[in-house]
Amino acid sequence: MLNKIADDIRPDVDPAFKEISVCYFPQLGYLLAIPIADDWHAQLPTVPGWDFQFASENAMYLKGEKMRDLDAHLGDIHTLIVEREIEHLCALQEAICQHTAALLRTADALAELDCLVALADAAAKFGWVRPEMTEENVLEIYQGRHALQELTVDSFVPNDAYLQGGKAAADEMMHEDQDQHVNGGQSLLVITGANGSGKSIYLKQVALIVLLAHIGSFVPAQGARIGICDQILTSIQARHSVSRLQSSFLLDVSQVGFALRQCTPRSLVLFDEIGKGTDATDGAALFAATIRHFLERPDGCPKTIVATHFHEAFHPSILPEWLPYQTAHMEITFSGSGSGMDSVPTSDEELIFLFRLAPGLALTSNAAHLARVFLVPEAIIERSQQVAELARTHNLAALLLEEEEGAAETEPQTSAATDDTLSDGSGRAKGRNEFSSHGHASKASSSLSEAEDRIRRFLEWDLEAEQEEGTDEVEHVHGYDSVRQKLAEIMT
Repeated sequence: MLNKIADDIRPDVDPAFKEISVCYFPQLGYLLAIPIADDWHAQLPTVPGWDFQFASENAMYLKGEKMRDLDAHLGDIHTLIVEREIEHLCALQEAICQHTAALLRTADALAELDCLVALADAAAKFGWVRPEMTEENVLEIYQGRHALQELTVDSFVPNDAYLQGGKAAADEMMHEDQDQHVNGGQSLLVITGANGSGKSIYLKQVALIVLLAHIGSFVPAQGARIGICDQILTSIQARHSVSRLQSSFLLDVSQVGFALRQCTPRSLVLFDEIGKGTDATDGAALFAATIRHFLERPDGCPKTIVATHFHEAFHPSILPEWLPYQTAHMEITFSGSGSGMDSVPTSDEELIFLFRLAPGLALTSNAAHLARVFLVPEAIIERSQQVAELARTHNLAALLLEEEEGAAETEPQTSAATDDTLSDGSGRAKGRNEFSSHGHASKASSSLSEAEDRIRRFLEWDLEAEQEEGTDEVEHVHGYDSVRQKLAEIMT
């Protein structure tokens, strides 16, 4: 309507004003708006027959006889229209609120139907099966898959899961002759294996299958028999943020502590590499203590799956074999013809993940192979493998021997005359030429002989110092100087 009025009054306005429009302002009425040209900033022009009202950055506003006619006939009709709309909306809200309960029930029913249709569509599209829910405290999954991970890869390797919750170490010892396992399942499963072999995915797929079964959905597996769980407690992945002021280890331990306090024999507990954020020995101790606490709970162990790299924690004196837990690992192989399953690869072999769960512990985490994949220098990788093997065999003393041998090989050769000056007076040579002229065994024997000789000379010096007691002050000072001289000679 305002655009049509602007077209009607166009003949009454100076043609020099090429663009005009009619606008409405509450309380001000209807005004003629003329855009301000660039050359008008010094002084705005006058329009014959129109009264200037005000100007903005973009336009000046005028009121004429026809604008006053609009004020008289229409007035603030826009405001009246808005007020009437508000009245109708409020009346509609009051009418709807009288049926709140029915509308909320309808919304809940539609939301539930939407979820059921989505779950049914996913089950039909991806081959999910109906799980068997039971009151028994068991978890049996046959050829289970990760509902999301399998959609992102070309092929997904399914795995089984067998757990029986509520078993305690005391019950296991009392009924060791009776087979109370579910397909060999215990209450606790420990998974080892190489980095990137699929341990975390396995933990998450078990949690998703249990969760889907409890909300009434089919599950991604060939079959499943799932006991009712009261809660799912996890320490799989911690979210880090500078605003939380917590370290990785602190977040990890807080999740583990919460799970230990809240779990019951009916719970499902999933831990992924607990204790990895601190000293390796402390972390392994925390891992072993947590496992043993679960297994020795008086009311029984919850259904628990734990992934770890702490191979040293499985020593019989730390986690005895009579404890009711089972071990498994993610299988790997290598591209070389002479490599076997879970062996240690050579530098020219490629590690291949099979993503298949197998009984028993893994021999290594294959961290060196991953370092080689990401182009860590070969010398560093070889040294790390050597040190890891010595630590695994509890032969760290060999590192000290290597250090002594390396220092001896780098020392310059000395002359026979110098060797004679290092004699202790009994004809025994201390020269380094003699040390370096023998083989590996001779070097170790010579190093040990020198150490024994130093200790013997310290003992002889101690006896000489006791014999000098009781002399006067001058002799004591002189004896002190001789002690310093003797000590310096021994250390040399």
